[in-house]
Amino acid sequence: MAAMDGPVTSKESGIYELKDEYLDEIDPYFIWHTNTAYWEVQCLLSERLEKRAHKNGDVTEDISKYTPPKLDSIKSGPFQRIGMLLHAPLACQVLYSALLCSTYTANEHPRETILDAALQLIVLALEDGKCGAVAREIGGPDVANSSSNEQSTNRGGLWKYALELKYKSKQSSTPSSLLDLVLALSQKPEVKYWASKLSYICKLFREGGPRNASRIDAYFAKVKITGSVANNSDGSWCTIM
Repeated sequence: MAAMDGPVTSKESGIYELKDEYLDEIDPYFIWHTNTAYWEVQCLLSERLEKRAHKNGDVTEDISKYTPPKLDSIKSGPFQRIGMLLHAPLACQVLYSALLCSTYTANEHPRETILDAALQLIVLALEDGKCGAVAREIGGPDVANSSSNEQSTNRGGLWKYALELKYKSKQSSTPSSLLDLVLALSQKPEVKYWASKLSYICKLFREGGPRNASRIDAYFAKVKITGSVANNSDGSWCTIM
């Protein structure tokens, strides 16, 4: 699995370098939890993937700055539906509050741990919602034998609640949804380090069906016209939907 780069002097111990064919198995988020070196690992992984692409002659390969988690579906047993925890209305509200309180506060700097964890949970929910028992329950365009036309084109669960449920807050002039907040964050300079992950989350939300895609397209069309995300005079954010 790895090649040994031997020591040059007696004071060195050498290092093992993972072989190219195993790079796709790395999950940098797990490393972030073990030694707080998430960003270093993510940058190193991107560099290795670029080198592999050039080595294989695939110079057109798009190397993402964010590596999504590798999920294993639970195919049997009592925990098949455990992923539904993140597709409940209450989960949507908790994720909204976590993102809002970690970014739009009096503190100039975002609360990085809460922000990153909330974004990761959104990724996990949306990735898990595309397959297995969770996908069969919430429906969607890739689930056979849907009971209604609406269910066959638009996914339920977090895709549905992130679009429909609106919450009041001091930071917004009007009630806003989780999807509104994610879109606003994607344009916020203070969270530029999460730009790749936010872009990936927008991509996953778009896969929820025409309703989600329409909301996202409308948002970015407004941003293109106004030139930036809408803000109130006190620096708090407001939806521009």
